Amino acid sequence: MAPKKNAYFYYMIEFQRNQKARGHEISIAEASTMASNSWKNLTDVEKEKYKKMAKAENEKTIGPPKSQAACVAARSVYTAQGIPLRMVEAEEKRKLEAKNEVNQIIRKMLLDGKRGLGIDTIQFSFIHMNMFFENFPCELAVSKFSIDRGVFGTYHTLIKVDKLPLGAAFEAKTQSEKVHGLPVPPSAIGNDDHYSILYDLRTFVGTGLKAMLFCRPEDIENVKNGLAYLDKDCESSSENFLIIDIVELFYQMHKLIFAGQPLGDVTYGAVKIILDRDPFDSFVKGCEEHDTLDRNVNCSVSITKRLAYQFIDTFAKTFGTVKQSGVHYPATLQNFKPTKEEDTDVESLMHEFHIGTSDETSSCYESEATYESKMTKQNLNDTNPFKTHDWSKFGARPKQTSQDRYEDESEFDCANTSFATDLSDDEDNLNMSFQAAKFKKLLQEVRDGTWKK
Repeated sequence: MAPKKNAYFYYMIEFQRNQKARGHEISIAEASTMASNSWKNLTDVEKEKYKKMAKAENEKTIGPPKSQAACVAARSVYTAQGIPLRMVEAEEKRKLEAKNEVNQIIRKMLLDGKRGLGIDTIQFSFIHMNMFFENFPCELAVSKFSIDRGVFGTYHTLIKVDKLPLGAAFEAKTQSEKVHGLPVPPSAIGNDDHYSILYDLRTFVGTGLKAMLFCRPEDIENVKNGLAYLDKDCESSSENFLIIDIVELFYQMHKLIFAGQPLGDVTYGAVKIILDRDPFDSFVKGCEEHDTLDRNVNCSVSITKRLAYQFIDTFAKTFGTVKQSGVHYPATLQNFKPTKEEDTDVESLMHEFHIGTSDETSSCYESEATYESKMTKQNLNDTNPFKTHDWSKFGARPKQTSQDRYEDESEFDCANTSFATDLSDDEDNLNMSFQAAKFKKLLQEVRDGTWKK
C-alpha cells in the first residue's frame, strides 16, 4: 500500500516545479530542504489548498479514514486457521458466482433442446479419470449419449507417466491396489503423447468454444487436475473444456421435465442418493485391461457408461424411448424388460423414500446420513440374537419368576455365563449385566455362524 501523503508533500512538488520553471533543476531531496522555510511562512489559509489536495488523494488510494476501533477490528477478523475473513468471503462469493454461471449454462442448453428437437435428443458427454497420485492421471474415458439414441460413442486411453514426484510412489501403489489396479510408474502403460490425447479428446467431444464434460462431483478435481497435467506440455488449452457437476445436470433436467408435477419437487441431495445407487455396477464391462484384472467396476469406461445408462433409464419412459440392449441398457443385463417399470427410475425411487407422506416436513427425501443410519441400525438388529427373545437356540433356559416368560425380571443360565436382563418394551435399550468377555465371544460366534450348541 502506498504511504499516506501530507500537505507539505504537495507544496514541495509545487516548489520543485516553480524552481524548474526558473531554470533551476533540483531533486526531491533538495526541494524538501529548500521548501521548508517558505512552508513555515505560509498562513493557514494558504496551506488549506495543499491540505485539500492531500485529503482527496489519500481517500482515492487508501479509502476514507477509519476510526481506531474499526482499524483494530479489521486487523483482528481472521479464521481459526489465521486466514483473513475477507479472503474467505471473497472465495465463497467466487464459488457461488461460478456455480450460478454453470447452472445458467445447463438451463440454457436444456431450454434450447426443448425448443428444438427435444431434450431427449441433446448429446451429453460424461468423463472420468483414474489417477496415480494427485495430479498424475493413469486413465481417461468419455462416453457420449442421448436419451433417444443411447450410448453411441466412447473414447478411452491409458496414460503413461514416466516418473512420479519424490515420495509419491507408495501412495500411487496403494491407490492402484485399492482402486484401478493399473501398473504404476516406471512400469506404467499407455499413451505418453499428451498432445494427441487432448487432440483426440477434443475431436471426439465435438467443436465449440468450450466443450461441456460432465462428471460426478467427487471426480471434478481429479478431472481438472488430470487435464491440466496433459496440457502442461501442449500449446492447446485444457480450459477449453468446461467440467460440470453431473448431479446438477440431473437435478436441472428433472426439475424441467417434471415441472408442475409431484415428482418435480426434488432436491440436490436426493439426486445424489439416486446416482450413488449405481444399479448397473455389475453389468457393464470395462476396458480390456480392467476386464483382465477383474476391476471392471472401477474402470473409467465402465463408470461413464453406467452413469449414461442410469440417466437413460430414469428419463426414457417419459419420452417413450424404446430401449435397445447394449445401447440404452447394458447388453449383459439379464431378464431386462423394457416395457416394465424398473426400480431404478425416479418415480419408484421417490416412493421408496416415502414421498408425500405426512412425516415428510422439510424434504421429500431422507438425507443420505439418515438413510445410512437407519440401514446400519437395521443390520445390527438383524444380527442381534436377543431381538426375538428366542433364547433356546443359545442353550439358555429361563428361570421364570412368574407365569409370564417375559416378565420384567428374568434370569437366564447360558453356557456357564449367568446374566440378568430387564426386558422392557424398548428392546434396543436392554440393560444387561454379565461376564462381558464370555458373552462378547458367544455373540461373535453367533454372528459368524460358528457357534455350536
